[in-house]
Amino acid sequence: MDNQQERLDKVYLACAIECEGHISLQYGRKTYNKDNGDLAIQILPRVGFTNKDDLLTEKVVRISKAHNIGCHVGSDCRLNGCKQTLWNGMKRVKSLLEFILPELLAKKERAEIVLEFINSRLSNPNIHEPYSLKEWFLFREIRMKNGKGRNTQIDEKISRILRDYMPDAQK
Repeated sequence: MDNQQERLDKVYLACAIECEGHISLQYGRKTYNKDNGDLAIQILPRVGFTNKDDLLTEKVVRISKAHNIGCHVGSDCRLNGCKQTLWNGMKRVKSLLEFILPELLAKKERAEIVLEFINSRLSNPNIHEPYSLKEWFLFREIRMKNGKGRNTQIDEKISRILRDYMPDAQK
């Protein structure tokens, strides 16, 4: 693929995500001890693009796959028939964000935060290592930028962890 086409692809994907997408760190809960209900939190990078137009969705998927960046397309009935194109996980999100980062404007800072989180996790040879203070800070920072920080109820376990690390963190 020539450089001009690659640049056009980067711009197209970046614009799609800037206008109709999100860049975030999602969290999920895993129960490790069913006796006492102790929960462990798993933080996963996620980028998504949501749109009703099949041609637009197909082009986003085609560009992503042409650059060996895997994605998943599904429908979300809560969104009135919209289709969601999702990039989940450390390696896929890293590949996507590194590809489009130079072309991002409004969501560039979010992409940099998520990339910093990913690079921090991937630099640790033990994937089961607890999250570091830096990683919790990055998680909190992206939630604040996406409007899900102090104004949204955060799971009690996460609130407790954040309070332990950062006394100024509120529920």
